[in-house]
Amino acid sequence: MARFTEYFPPSGSLVPAGFGAFHGAFHSSVDQTASANIAKAMEFEVTDLSQGVTVENNNLGRRTRITTQNLGVYNIAFSAQLHNTSGGGSGTTVQIWLSHNDVVVPDTNTKIAVNNNSPLVVAAWNFFVEADTVPQYFEIFWITDNANTRIEHFNAVGEIPATPSTILTVNQVG
Repeated sequence: MARFTEYFPPSGSLVPAGFGAFHGAFHSSVDQTASANIAKAMEFEVTDLSQGVTVENNNLGRRTRITTQNLGVYNIAFSAQLHNTSGGGSGTTVQIWLSHNDVVVPDTNTKIAVNNNSPLVVAAWNFFVEADTVPQYFEIFWITDNANTRIEHFNAVGEIPATPSTILTVNQVG
């Protein structure tokens, strides 16, 4: 069987999966909290695998900056396990959006309700972004109007694996 060590696609074509497409998979195994009405970047302190995509420290020393080292179009997909830990009170909204090199990306915000009677909600979606110079970095921000709402992880129980607070995959798609 032939083993490919290098592959150079024709100019302007996509790089086939398995032949050098840049990617990364990351997650967080800690609870992420925020003060009410104060925006905070999601953290991804564990690198599962990485080739040409990393998560770097922000200016506060937290691993939040999704950094691309190569030109191209990338699909940034995430999930966050939202948990309303309060038994009542006001505020049930979490908002999540994308930032690119410290600038909020227009029209990327989504609001999600984390009600008291349904305290666990998963926020999961993706963004297509372009890295036209390198390096570029992106961050996923969140804000809540209830300080008792957090992005929470859960430990493994028996044969059931742990639930990360956040999961992030980044794939070069063009």
